[in-house]
Amino acid sequence: MDEIEFFINKHNVKNITIIDENFLANRERVESILNAFIERKYNLAWQMANVAVWYLDDELLSLMCKSGCTAISQSVESGSPRVLRDVIRKPLQILEKTSNIVRKCNELNINIVAHFVIGLPGETWEEIRQTFHFAETLNCDLVVFHIATPYPKTELYDICVKDNLLPPDFSFFSPEFYGTSRGFITTDEFTPTELMVVRSFERDRINFSTPQKAAKIAKMMNLSIEELNKHRKQTRLKCGVHY
Repeated sequence: MDEIEFFINKHNVKNITIIDENFLANRERVESILNAFIERKYNLAWQMANVAVWYLDDELLSLMCKSGCTAISQSVESGSPRVLRDVIRKPLQILEKTSNIVRKCNELNINIVAHFVIGLPGETWEEIRQTFHFAETLNCDLVVFHIATPYPKTELYDICVKDNLLPPDFSFFSPEFYGTSRGFITTDEFTPTELMVVRSFERDRINFSTPQKAAKIAKMMNLSIEELNKHRKQTRLKCGVHY
């Protein structure tokens, strides 16, 4: 709290982002921090990236809102119960839990972003479409789609090597294989090119389905509508790969 006050008092900071996937893990600790935000009257806007969905409930979200929280982002990963259960091995109740969180965030005027991953080994094309459908019906302020990318010493990388799913020249040291916008995994169900195309166009279709949604996203991204439209066009032209 003293460190936050230092930035407020010495540098006139008005907005902070908490980047900590385990920030909510200790309920007593997080409540004491949020109550201190309120008691010290910081008048500070703050956001939280990478929220662990299973720690959230209506009571905690209300306290977060009261303490100045303006936005959260959560990782849903997939809209397919089978992929969540058998491929990612994430709690199945996350889909229902996520829907309830979005409802409460909308009620509290907390902007909410949801992240999804497509293109996992064992995932079917129809299950990828199921993820897009779930994202569309979720009523988030912004949905983000990532293409599954293996990292060193992970089970995903081991599977990709065992089943020969990566390009022959794949390397963790080559910029050609950085990021989650391109995709490098090929299976009988999809190719990297298919994933790139469907990802960029579904992102555009779902996020900007109405002028009102586009205007809100522009505000969230601190862009004018003209700047946002330029970004959208470049995303479509480059299939989401901007650098």
